[in-house]
Amino acid sequence: MPVPPDYVRNLRAPLTDAQLAPLAPECRLVQFGGAMSGSDVRRLAAFLQSSPEVPFRIFGTDTARDLDFLELLAGHPRIRIDLPLLTSLDGLRHLTPDMVELGIGSTKARVSLRI
Repeated sequence: MPVPPDYVRNLRAPLTDAQLAPLAPECRLVQFGGAMSGSDVRRLAAFLQSSPEVPFRIFGTDTARDLDFLELLAGHPRIRIDLPLLTSLDGLRHLTPDMVELGIGSTKARVSLRI
């Protein structure tokens, strides 16, 4: 069965006002594939503030190799990370203890789980 069009909000750089329009009530995931500039991350963080119940997923092979961008997304309680070229989990230190959901996909490099 196909996924309803408003179920997932797909974002790409550079972010536009149309991409950051309010989410439909049936939206269950906001995801971003590709590299993000600092201004895109700041705009994304502001956008996600209005939907803490919707998980944010970052994915792809041409995106971050570390998680330092999480400093700007630290207040979002649901984050999924699918970055196969990830080399460090150190950026998780930016997340708040009241996280509700954190998902980390597989990586090609051996990544320490020590935080």
